[in-house]
Amino acid sequence: MSPGLASPGPHPGARPGVGARRRAPGGRVFACGTRRRRNSTGHGRGPRRPKPWTKNLAFGTWNATSLGGKEPELVREVERYRLEIVGLASTHSLGSGTQLLERGWTLFFSGVPHGERRRAGVGLLIAPQLSHHVLEFSPVNERVVSLRLQAGDRCLTVFSAYGPNGSVEYPTFLETLRGVLEGAPTWDSIVLLGDFNAHVGNESDTWRGVIGRNGPPGHELECC
Repeated sequence: MSPGLASPGPHPGARPGVGARRRAPGGRVFACGTRRRRNSTGHGRGPRRPKPWTKNLAFGTWNATSLGGKEPELVREVERYRLEIVGLASTHSLGSGTQLLERGWTLFFSGVPHGERRRAGVGLLIAPQLSHHVLEFSPVNERVVSLRLQAGDRCLTVFSAYGPNGSVEYPTFLETLRGVLEGAPTWDSIVLLGDFNAHVGNESDTWRGVIGRNGPPGHELECC
C-alpha cells in the first residue's frame, strides 16, 4: 500500500453486507448533473478549448488468476493496448484499498477478509491521467467493486464483477450485483466490466450473432 492512499478495511459506518464507500485519494465531491450551462456568447473570450473528456475512453477486462507479482506485466500490457480503465477479476487480493503502480497507474482492489481463502478478488485499474477525476471508491465484496469518476459535466460509475463458477453461489452474486447497479445515481453513465463465468448454451440459431454453436447444451441464454 502506498503512503497517503486509502487503507484497507470497511468504513466504520458501512452497513452490514454492503461495501464501504470511500472518497478516493485526492478526490473532490461534485454535484453531478446540477451544473448550470454558462452563456457561450460572452465577449472577450477566445475559442473554446476541447475538454479532455470529449474523446472516447478505452475499457478492457482481464482475468488475472492471482495478481501477486504481476503488476509490472499488467501495466505493460494495458499500455500496449492503449487502455485507460481495466476491470480485473480473480485477483486473489486480501482486504481492500488502493495501490499505486508503475508510471502513475492506480489499482483499486477488493478481496476477501484476512484469514479467509483467496478464491476471488476484483479490481479496477485506472490510467494516470484519470486519477484526479476519481470521486468515490466502493469495495462491495470480493466479487464486486465500483469506482465513480467525474467526466466533464457528468459522472461515470464503473463496476468490475467476477461471477462464481458454482450454481449455488450464483443467485447471491446476481442479487448483490443488481443491488449495487440499482444503487448507482440515476444521472450517472454506467459501465459494467468483468468475468461472469456464464454458460450460454449452443442455441446459435435463436441467438444469431450472440453465441456460437460449440457451447454445452442445457444452458440456454435467458433474457432479463
